[in-house]
Amino acid sequence: MKTGLPKGHLSYTQLSMFERCAREYYTNYHEGKKKETIFMQFGKMIHEVLAEINESLMKDKENFHSEDARKIFDKVAAGYKLKFDLIQKGWEMVEKYALNAFASKSNILRAEYEIKTVIHTEPELSDIMECITTVVGKPKTLEPDIEVLGYIDRIDVSENGLEIIDFKTGELVPSKEEVRSNLQLNIYAYMVSKLFPELVGEGVKISYYHVPTGIKIPYMIDKVGLDRLIDIENYIIELFNRLTIETEWKPTRNEYCFYCLGKQECPEYKAQIEESYNPKVYDNIEDLAAEFVKIKVKESSLSKELTTLKGLIKDYMQANMTTSLITSSGILNLLTKHKEPYKVEASDYTELRLEKLLKKEKKSVDK
Repeated sequence: MKTGLPKGHLSYTQLSMFERCAREYYTNYHEGKKKETIFMQFGKMIHEVLAEINESLMKDKENFHSEDARKIFDKVAAGYKLKFDLIQKGWEMVEKYALNAFASKSNILRAEYEIKTVIHTEPELSDIMECITTVVGKPKTLEPDIEVLGYIDRIDVSENGLEIIDFKTGELVPSKEEVRSNLQLNIYAYMVSKLFPELVGEGVKISYYHVPTGIKIPYMIDKVGLDRLIDIENYIIELFNRLTIETEWKPTRNEYCFYCLGKQECPEYKAQIEESYNPKVYDNIEDLAAEFVKIKVKESSLSKELTTLKGLIKDYMQANMTTSLITSSGILNLLTKHKEPYKVEASDYTELRLEKLLKKEKKSVDK
C-alpha cells in the first residue's frame, strides 16, 4: 500500500477523514474511488451560487435584488445536470438565503476565502505567529513542512466583531455542540483572528448556516478561547506525521461506515453486518408459527398507527401551507393530490416519502 499525501498537501476534509478512518482515507485519496453523488453535486452547486451572490453583496449590497440572485442561480445551475425538482428546491433555498443576507446588519468581509496554512515543525519555529502564513493566490517561497488548504464560505464583520460562516446543505440542522467542537471552524477562527486582529473585538463567532431552513447556529469563541487554540497546531502536526508513516490503513468503525465507498471490501464493515444479523433460533415449528402470528398482529397494529400519524402530519402541513416538514429525525415529504397547491417552505430533496411507505405497509398487511 502507498504512503504519504497523494495531493502533496493536507486539506481539512483529508484531516477529518483520516482521523475518522485511515482505510476510508486510503480508499478515497490513494485508490481514487471517491465519487460525487447527486446530493454532493447539489451541495456543490449551492455553494457556488452563494459564493457569487456574496461577491455581489460585497460590491454593492444596496443595489442587489432578488432578480440578480436568480440570474446568478440560473447561470450556475446550467452547468449541472440535475433534475428539475432539485433545481427548483435549490432556487427556493438560494432565494431565502439572499433575502436573509440582504437583511443582515453585518457586512461581508470575505467570500469563498482561500487560506493556505503553512506550519513548520522545526523547534525554533514553534511560535504560532511564525508558523501560520495565509496566502490568497500567492505561493510561499519558504518550503513548508506542512501545507494545509481550506476555504471559508463567508466572513462577516459587524460592530460586535468577526463571524466565520460555513454553509450546510444537508437535511438536518446541526447542533450548537457540532459547531463548538468542529475542528475546521476552530482552525479558521484562530487563523482569522491573526489575520484581522483589529476586527476581533471580544472574540470570533463561528457559525453553521443551514441553507434549506435559513437557520444559523452560532458559537462565540472569546479571546481566551482563541489563545487556547494554539494546541491545534500540534494536533495537525501529529496527524501529518501519522499520515506520512502510515502503511497499514486499518479501518475504524464509525457512524459513517454505511456511506463509505470501500465498505464492500472492508473487514470491519462486514463484521458489523454479521454482528447485526442475529436470527432467533426456534426449537420446533409450533414456536416458529406462534412468533410469526405475533409479528403479523404487531405489523397490522403498526400499520394502523402509521395511518393515524400520517393523518395528523397531513393536517399540520395543510394548516401551515407546506408539503414538507424538516424535523430532527429527517425531512418528511407528504405527497398529496389536492387541487389547491401548497406553498413549499422546506427543502425535501432527500424525499422521505410517507405515502409510498404507507402503501407498502398496507400491501404487506393485506397479503
